[in-house]
Amino acid sequence: MSSSIVLFNLVQGDTNTTPLRSGTDNFHVSGDGYNSTRLSSELSGPTLSTSAWLYVFFRGSKLSLGLSYRAQSLPTEWSFWMDGHDFNLTTSSVPSGDSAGSTLTARYLIKIQSSAANQSTDHQLVAYIPATKDRPLQIEPGVDNNAQDTIPATFGMSAKDVQAANAIDNTSPSLIYSSGWSHSTGSFWDLLCWNETSSKTNEAGAWVETTFAGTDIWFFGYIGIDGVHLNVSITEYTGDQKRAWSKEHFIKGDAGMKVPLVQSPLFNETNIPANLARTYRITVISGSIALDFVRFQGTVVDVPAQRQHPRMNLILIATLGAIGAFMLGVLSLLFLKRRRPRKEQLVGRNIGPDAPTIRSFYAASTNTAVSGRLHRKRTEDDHVEWARFSGPSRSTQRSSTGIHSEIDDSLQSSHLTLESQTMHSSEPLRSSISSFGVNGRRVAIESSGSEGLQLSMDDLARVIQRVKELENLANLGTLSSGGQPEEKTDALEQLARRIAGV
Repeated sequence: MSSSIVLFNLVQGDTNTTPLRSGTDNFHVSGDGYNSTRLSSELSGPTLSTSAWLYVFFRGSKLSLGLSYRAQSLPTEWSFWMDGHDFNLTTSSVPSGDSAGSTLTARYLIKIQSSAANQSTDHQLVAYIPATKDRPLQIEPGVDNNAQDTIPATFGMSAKDVQAANAIDNTSPSLIYSSGWSHSTGSFWDLLCWNETSSKTNEAGAWVETTFAGTDIWFFGYIGIDGVHLNVSITEYTGDQKRAWSKEHFIKGDAGMKVPLVQSPLFNETNIPANLARTYRITVISGSIALDFVRFQGTVVDVPAQRQHPRMNLILIATLGAIGAFMLGVLSLLFLKRRRPRKEQLVGRNIGPDAPTIRSFYAASTNTAVSGRLHRKRTEDDHVEWARFSGPSRSTQRSSTGIHSEIDDSLQSSHLTLESQTMHSSEPLRSSISSFGVNGRRVAIESSGSEGLQLSMDDLARVIQRVKELENLANLGTLSSGGQPEEKTDALEQLARRIAGV
């Protein structure tokens, strides 16, 4: 706003102005320190009996100001500012009267000259009056009767250029603040704000935002002394889509101003496409800002919930399905691994006295063995890997001396070992086992026949276990030299007995 040159003079009689009624949007006295009691019947304005702030918003080039007071009892040290600048209406320029206690009335006509067209410029008069009960003051502002329109275009709640019917105060929950703001009530300049409250910050990065659906939005506060640099980010919601952009906004300051311009526009945007929800966020880049209220044409709304795109839903479902299938596969493998016995866990390992006991192929009685035919059927049904011992044919087995043992005194270990020339865990063992080491005794198996003895890994472990059982029974003297008829035909039992030497 251009600096104004204020000319005022004391006039007598009619000033050709229309008084403004107090308590309206364009003429406000702070607090409750005034009443309707008139000091002068010539004036209609309020009478102040305590210190108060007041503002007058108007458009035009002329404003009248009527004052009524008691002679010799003017309030001291009052102050008036036009558009933030001093104008020297002092108590010394007001007639004080000769008779103490008498009521005096003075009328002043204020003319404003500025670089802008006088009839199309908004102005605001701000005053501080330190009235008391002993020094009351009645005040009446009036606007020019000849002016086409005296309602301000951009100041205050009644600004006519603001095509916005609704308003929210700075304390409304519809406004969301970041940290760095102070929210005050009834202190200093707050008394000139709408509802006498404001929110202030000078912290870079502090922001405030609101979401509404409508066509116009205006942010109001007080400005003027210091310049401010703002960033305004806008997010627009259309169905399931949203679009965001931002722009910088500058408010120029005026170092010659003594007081700020109150209830002034900070930022506004108009002619917004109807029925579109938008979020406006104002962020301080530098300077200070005070937010008073927000006016808008439309309604405040919550941020619309954004539904995910169908393609994104399919991708999410597929990803979750793949993860679920992978986890199920891992759990299945772990379960099967725990359930499946490890048949090879004792093959190729030293088996000492503390090794776990493997269930013998014998029944509960140590003298009763499972028949070779039944055992062969069981092992064939289990489909386990086989180890083949080449040995004599059944026809020559009884008469042949193909199995013999030799004592190896150098073997001092008390365990059984298995020696193999070409042993691989993933292939059946056929004609590859040449000898056993049992408790320090080397047992060699030689073959002279064409028919071999097939052993699974489980059978081999059972034979070894049976060797240990036979040796223990022999040491205890409870080993039976005879047995059931099936014992004589059980190849595994015969092999175990030969290895044990019983």
